[in-house]
Amino acid sequence: MRRPALAFALCVCAVHAASPDPWTLVDADGRPAAGFRVQVVGRTGSAVTGADGAFAIEPGPVPPFQLAVFDPRGTLAGVIGVNDLASRTLTVPAGVTAEVIVRGGVAPSTPSAPAAAATLFAGETRERTRPARLADVLTEIPGASRLEEGASVVPALRGLARGRTLILIDDARVTAERRAGPSATFLDPAVLESVEVVRGPGSVGYGSDALGGVIHVRTPLPRPGDFAARFETTAATGLPYAAGAVELNVPAGDGAVLAQVRARSYQDYDSPDGKVPNSSARDRGALVRWLTPVGDKRLWFALQVDRARDIGKPATDSSVTRAFYPTEDSDRFTVGLDAGRFAGFETVEVRGFAGRYRLVTDRDRAQTAAVTRRIQRADVDANDASFRATGTRPFERGFLRAGVDFSSRFGLNSEETTFSFDASGAPTSTTTTTSVERASRYDLGLHVEAEVAPADSRFTLAGGARLDGIAVRNEGGYAGDVSDERGVLSGYASASARVAATSSVTLQLARGFRDPTLSDRFFRGPSGRGFITGNPDLKPESTLQADLVFRTKAGRANLAAYAYAYRIDDLIERYGEPDPTDPTVTNFYYRNRARADLRGLELEAELPLAAGFRLRGAASWAEGEIVDDGTPAADIPPVSFVATVEQDLDRVWWRARGRVQLRKDDPGPVEVVTPGYATFDAAVGVRLGAGLEARLGVDNLLDKSYPATADPTAVAAPGRAASLTLTGRF
Repeated sequence: MRRPALAFALCVCAVHAASPDPWTLVDADGRPAAGFRVQVVGRTGSAVTGADGAFAIEPGPVPPFQLAVFDPRGTLAGVIGVNDLASRTLTVPAGVTAEVIVRGGVAPSTPSAPAAAATLFAGETRERTRPARLADVLTEIPGASRLEEGASVVPALRGLARGRTLILIDDARVTAERRAGPSATFLDPAVLESVEVVRGPGSVGYGSDALGGVIHVRTPLPRPGDFAARFETTAATGLPYAAGAVELNVPAGDGAVLAQVRARSYQDYDSPDGKVPNSSARDRGALVRWLTPVGDKRLWFALQVDRARDIGKPATDSSVTRAFYPTEDSDRFTVGLDAGRFAGFETVEVRGFAGRYRLVTDRDRAQTAAVTRRIQRADVDANDASFRATGTRPFERGFLRAGVDFSSRFGLNSEETTFSFDASGAPTSTTTTTSVERASRYDLGLHVEAEVAPADSRFTLAGGARLDGIAVRNEGGYAGDVSDERGVLSGYASASARVAATSSVTLQLARGFRDPTLSDRFFRGPSGRGFITGNPDLKPESTLQADLVFRTKAGRANLAAYAYAYRIDDLIERYGEPDPTDPTVTNFYYRNRARADLRGLELEAELPLAAGFRLRGAASWAEGEIVDDGTPAADIPPVSFVATVEQDLDRVWWRARGRVQLRKDDPGPVEVVTPGYATFDAAVGVRLGAGLEARLGVDNLLDKSYPATADPTAVAAPGRAASLTLTGRF
């Protein structure tokens, strides 16, 4: 698999370059629309319009096809249907009237393999659904699941959780030393521009952590020449919280500056079985972003600061031992450059990132007749940095994309502190131990991808390869001095066939990897669910991933079916054992298993109707097995179905959503059987004029009781919850 993928990419590099026939994008007044991003629906990759509105699509699609158009800020402008090639001048759509068409086929700026299932969660959908947490964005996406509950919920794709689903914010990794994986708990979806969700292997584009896919969060870009303001405020009950956000866009010379401030506070939520203690949280944040043109290039800088406090981690045993995160701090500085022709490439994107992240975990054991109160604390902080440069070059009937990708986590330090108390509740002693004194991980990857459509052929061939050099170091602490260096090769090859004018089939094979996190290897101390001990001898996981995709358009309906079979070798598994000295504590460990097999099916259907109606449906099925002993794999989501109906009227819109999840009788390790259930959500919005809109949403309208997760100590999920949101744009 590795050699054919690499050979294919190198062969395509030798193809003679050609100047593709250009298209031109103009606005409603016929002026060139510069800086817009255009993508063929259902195809990976996109093109950016130049100062004259010109762009190229390679390989040239055969009509009929659809083009999704995004403005310079990244907001979906609409969809253009192309039925013939008589005219190559296109007009920017007047409004987002066909967003439903691109859900399930577009991720405009997240590179992905051809068989990936891409979904755009655009700004309009965010405003109508008002997700409270990042994981809530995935509610209508098949194959998506969540771990844990409360404000610290962790999203995952295709059952590949715990560091196997990559989260990005503006092209930069979100890395956390949590065993459940990164959650971006500090992030409020109210300040986001869009979220691109790509299900399927992403190792060639991003290296480690992207076996299940990528969740790419995008904050708004400043808009030159536009003085504008936006605010959003929400109050909710049932899942009680209050939130507010303000955004200001100010022109600055030829560019612009955008600033955001926001804050929110959650109280313990209500379930049908009563109030759930330890589910509260509060956070705040600010973002400043500056964008300026540099000739025909676009340069931007951003500073994002987020602070979260007292993030509850609800569990059925919280009255015995309360686990929570008193501190989560994130500081992120990003820089981006979008360039035109450079060094033989048609377009070049450069991204840089530097950040610092800190997470404090507390386990507060209550006093009983047998033991006195004790607080165990893990204080973990680290620095992050990355650099990514990608260039795309069109060829006759194809394109080449190549780049360099560097990511690192360094200066990781972890302190374990135990606070002891006497029977009267007075503190008696404090003991501090260094779990990790200094640890680091550096990854340098070189990647190349190519796609070619032979003339007069119904087939499109694509392939990609990536070579990573990884270095890991640990000094002192529990694991002592450890170092490891390795090279890893990953790749994919795919073939797509047009089986009808509006139907296609894609078959893809991919090879990927996931390197253990520094905490997986070296951490020892309290975690949210017990006490964890890392394993410095862990080997990286490797995968063989097969995907089969069928996409079609029948009338106005868009349909897609995805089948996948993934094999994970040297699976890194977390397992638990009761502490022999303290029955209130579970000790967790890590080990490599020989192999795990995952299989799944996902279906998506979208249908715009008359009178402003839009219908959307999705279904997913998955199963996983540890081949060593035939036991079920962890984190596999249950069979689920979701259906959504929306309607836009003159000044009013409404939407309703129903979701069914079937009983799961084959839990993985450290999981329990979960019952089936059905939920129903509804929302209505009213445009008040002068840029104001009010939205009323009700989740779990039937007040259904069901466990939040498959964890043995899982609490009931939120019951009926209502929220009122007021937004304004000026």
